[in-house]
Amino acid sequence: MYRQDGDGPTAQSLEENVQDENRLREDVRFQGFLNKTGPLGKSFERRWCVIEHGALTYYVNEKTCIIKGSVDRKDMVMISSVETDRIGYQFELSTTLRDNRTYTFSSDIKDDAAEWMGTIAKLMAPVAVMEHVGMIDIRFAGYAYMKGLANEWHQTFLVFCWRVLNFMNKDLKFDYLDLRKASSIRMQDASNGYQNRGPCFVISSTKWTVYLQASLPRDTEKMYHFLLEAITGSGSTLNDQVLTANNVPVIVDRCITHIEVHGLRETGIYRTAGQSSRVQALLDEFRKDVLSVSLSEYPVAEVADTLKRFLRELDDSVFERINYPAWISAAGCTELSNRLSSYEYYLKKMPSVHFSTLKRIILHLHQVAEHCAVNKMPIANLASCFAPSLMRTSKDKVHLTGDIYSQEIKIIIDLLENKDFFFHADEEERIRACNIEKAQIEIMKMEEQRRSVHPGKLDIQSWLVPCQILDKDVSVNVEVTDTRTAAEAMEKLNEALSRSQPQLARVGKYVLFESLFNGNLIRPIFPNDIVANTTKRWMEFDAFVDEDITMSLSLRDMKLLDALDTSYQHQSHSLQAELQYSDSKSKKFKSKTVRFKQCQLAIYNRARDSEAAYSWKVEDLSLYLGAWPKRNSPSRHCLTFLVNGEKYTKAFGHCLGFSTEDDLHQWAAMLFAVQNPDGLLSWANVFPHAAAR
Repeated sequence: MYRQDGDGPTAQSLEENVQDENRLREDVRFQGFLNKTGPLGKSFERRWCVIEHGALTYYVNEKTCIIKGSVDRKDMVMISSVETDRIGYQFELSTTLRDNRTYTFSSDIKDDAAEWMGTIAKLMAPVAVMEHVGMIDIRFAGYAYMKGLANEWHQTFLVFCWRVLNFMNKDLKFDYLDLRKASSIRMQDASNGYQNRGPCFVISSTKWTVYLQASLPRDTEKMYHFLLEAITGSGSTLNDQVLTANNVPVIVDRCITHIEVHGLRETGIYRTAGQSSRVQALLDEFRKDVLSVSLSEYPVAEVADTLKRFLRELDDSVFERINYPAWISAAGCTELSNRLSSYEYYLKKMPSVHFSTLKRIILHLHQVAEHCAVNKMPIANLASCFAPSLMRTSKDKVHLTGDIYSQEIKIIIDLLENKDFFFHADEEERIRACNIEKAQIEIMKMEEQRRSVHPGKLDIQSWLVPCQILDKDVSVNVEVTDTRTAAEAMEKLNEALSRSQPQLARVGKYVLFESLFNGNLIRPIFPNDIVANTTKRWMEFDAFVDEDITMSLSLRDMKLLDALDTSYQHQSHSLQAELQYSDSKSKKFKSKTVRFKQCQLAIYNRARDSEAAYSWKVEDLSLYLGAWPKRNSPSRHCLTFLVNGEKYTKAFGHCLGFSTEDDLHQWAAMLFAVQNPDGLLSWANVFPHAAAR
């Protein structure tokens, strides 16, 4: 399968290798009855099946010598299990015979079907990994093409089991990808694959990215759906979860991050119950596809309750059922040093995911306790709330006396009060905590100002938002309400400045912008826009907390809008171009045909295509000049857009890359003009001296 460096083999050695391989293949034997579909695949017929001499052969029964059909191993490309409502345990054998025929078999016994699949996979596999294949409980196995970011496409042999994708590397040995730590899986068109027929797909994590394509398009689709379920779904144990790079279930990490950003000052956090039906709905969302859940619509209390319910509904607790008596016994030691030594011993015995989960929760609860003056949740209160969820599950039948419950609480208190002894925060966690703290300051600033401004100066439904006057290096506050337009907010700003900073009293030569990611993304806010619609949306960006996102308003001069208006005056009302495009689930760009016509923005895979791959009404888009810093943008002239109703967890919006600034201005002007019928220079109607021309 792979070409080896060094001197070429002699004819004699090649012959010996072939003989050795044939002997190993000859050892792969199995026989028994299977149910097999006929050529039309509508009904099953009982057949006597035999694996020998490198082939799968089937007969009418075990007594006849008349062969009904046979599949040589060289014609087999993939075997996969089938989820079905039909009777029996089914699997499919994909082949290159007669129009790439697929054979469907089933057995009445689950273990028997698994043994058949394992034996066929072993027969198909390269000799170097045959024995390894025979020891794996297979969901699918077969030949495919694979490549990483730093190497070219090559053929490999894949075996998928549980949440692990095994693959034969270039040393002819099995390596594996832990799909629990994958952050995304995306189908891509044939232009990105090894073959130009059929799609391929890409799987990414924080540490690796691989592209995969089966020999046959239908098998690529099968692989994708198997792996999609493994990457997004959640099981009933801690090990059977989608994990972060630090071995923490994503459900746990997402809930904790949301609470650390939005809820550390929430009174009674973890003690106040959320609405039960909404908590269950959120947990169901997580279990269905943990990577796509947005928490922006859920109150902090419901997210906190979801975390505790998730832990309570596991098959086994974080502390493990088998070790529960030992933990309770250790908590009974009167000497603190003895208790800590016992705890340390049992922590070292914990499975990696259990330990990492406990560490994440304990460090988080300690952070919550540091805000107890505001949230009224000191360590003792948190321990009493969390001990039942960490120590045992709803499935545990524990005769719970007052003494045992007290011991559970004591364990959590001891861990919290001695967190530095048991859990050492690494550099990545310290950076993460710092970023979360920055996000807290940004997001909570409005609430802080609402409480700290002079009484009576603001309506109940108003708040102050910091705003930078960029060319003056000065920050001022813009008063915002749920109904106040940008023009009205600017008038209020002028009134405040005339009293406090007369030299800046007339800011009419400026216009209001939204600024994200330290100014990498900017968006003009027009006079009739409701400013609160912009500032409230910042609460939805918690998925990008770890990326040092800064959110603010800014005052800029009219030069950009003047340039856009000039471009708008010299173009038709439809546009088409070959542009670089990056979707909302990727950091990479691909060449696409982009069309704007009749207030629709559409993306086509090829210029000749009549049907768009994506299409949006321009009125449903929030448009930004610039690109998310983590995108691998091929150009510094970019337009980013968010789609109303879309949830962003993997990449910040969609992005178009342009060759020149003029091209960017041409497209941006058209899109902004559609959204703002009063014109791109409508600020000049509010503040006549704003026009720069």
